Amino acid sequence: MGCLAVLWYIGGMSDEEDAQREFEEGQRLLEAEEDAVALAAFDRAISFKRDFALAWWGRGIALQQLDRYEDAIASYDQALEHEPDLPDAWA
Repeated sequence: MGCLAVLWYIGGMSDEEDAQREFEEGQRLLEAEEDAVALAAFDRAISFKRDFALAWWGRGIALQQLDRYEDAIASYDQALEHEPDLPDAWA
């Protein structure tokens, strides 16, 4: 396998890990009440994995904390679209 093919393969494997890392950072920031920064972390997680329901859910929480209720509802809707049985998004 050539160098470019190896780099492509490694790059493809890291999106899920990057999404998880950003999600965990967003969770940490929510706990620290850094809601705007948490929102950015959840957005990055979603950019790595568009169907990451928990990141959409975290994004909704951050938006709700920022009094952006309509955007929060839209994020919760996205979370449920990707994972209909996600209990926290129904709360």
